[in-house]
Amino acid sequence: MKETPFNPDKIKATSMVFPDISEPNSNIVFHGSSCAYAPRIESLGFEQDYRPWQNDFLLEAATIIRDISVKDADTIESAVHIPVKLSFAKSSISALKYAITKPGGQTLSFLLPYLKELRKHSCKIVPLLDKVNTSNNCVYAVDLSTIPALNMTAEISISHHVSAPVPISALVDKVIIPRETKLEDVIVQIKPQYDLSSIYEEIRKTQQ
Repeated sequence: MKETPFNPDKIKATSMVFPDISEPNSNIVFHGSSCAYAPRIESLGFEQDYRPWQNDFLLEAATIIRDISVKDADTIESAVHIPVKLSFAKSSISALKYAITKPGGQTLSFLLPYLKELRKHSCKIVPLLDKVNTSNNCVYAVDLSTIPALNMTAEISISHHVSAPVPISALVDKVIIPRETKLEDVIVQIKPQYDLSSIYEEIRKTQQ
């Protein structure tokens, strides 16, 4: 597998993470992840139904944060029962956004704000959260055309869910994203053409 150097200026200018891969591409899809998982991904590929945590550790974390937020605790508990979907983005920028905003995946990134409280209770999931919290992130480019008869379903034209493991032979490129990278470092923020605050204020006055 190739490893392309991280170039935030080029990413921002082209809206593509991998300069040598044309987008959209009918064969290549992308996956944003944490480098905490890289050794496993790069030795075993992407595994169907793999969870980086133990369910009892997750349930312990939910019990601890229930005193702070019942809603968040219920969300964490539900992750134990929801089937894991092996998902890939159609665009490298979508995968990059996911890697930056949801380090370690959706469930663990949801727990990260509670790290201090979980540490206070010596929760067993803390070492995994620490590893994710201190690791770089990464984006993989994956050639799904190399997998014969792969059943692939599209969802809302943004991502692909696949129904089979993806072997390491399908990994064609990788970019490591420094963990301190913010979205504004790599993505052009579109500013509103007009300042709507004064318009909203006028509407508010008419409704008083």
